[in-house]
Amino acid sequence: MMNFKSIIGGTAVLVLLAISCQKPIEEGTIPDEKQLLENPESAVLARKLIKNSDEVDISLEEIQSFQNNLNNNEDIDGPVFGKFRAVLYRFYKNIKIENGQMVPIKTSAKEVGISPTIFNFYIKDMERLNKEVKAMGIVKDDSSMAKQIEEYLNALVDPTFGNDVFLKSH
Repeated sequence: MMNFKSIIGGTAVLVLLAISCQKPIEEGTIPDEKQLLENPESAVLARKLIKNSDEVDISLEEIQSFQNNLNNNEDIDGPVFGKFRAVLYRFYKNIKIENGQMVPIKTSAKEVGISPTIFNFYIKDMERLNKEVKAMGIVKDDSSMAKQIEEYLNALVDPTFGNDVFLKSH
């Protein structure tokens, strides 16, 4: 049974990941789970892109446009959102948790399968997220943080994953 601090810590990490959507482009953009669950077409495209060995790329301008759509509650499904999901999945699938901090397992864009620009963008954002997590003192258990990130990754490629649990909690 997970203790209360582990649950809160893991949830706080997801909240920090979701909060990135509301930050300026320089600080990163990560969609919240509700947006992911409501956009099944992009999840299908993301799964296809993830399985393909080709590099997945999305421009910083597309990320900015995507963020503007999120902020204005506009429709965000489609090819750009599918690529965005695939990029996030590939990047965050290749991190591990050490001492409450996200650490890249693979250290190059080529190894992860995303463009160098986007890889460097998310490496920089991961450093920011790690600082916020550390400053808040919310993660005491690496395994619970890793589990929360794994659930988020599952939501990126399967919009029905955790749908009942998520909707009941909001």
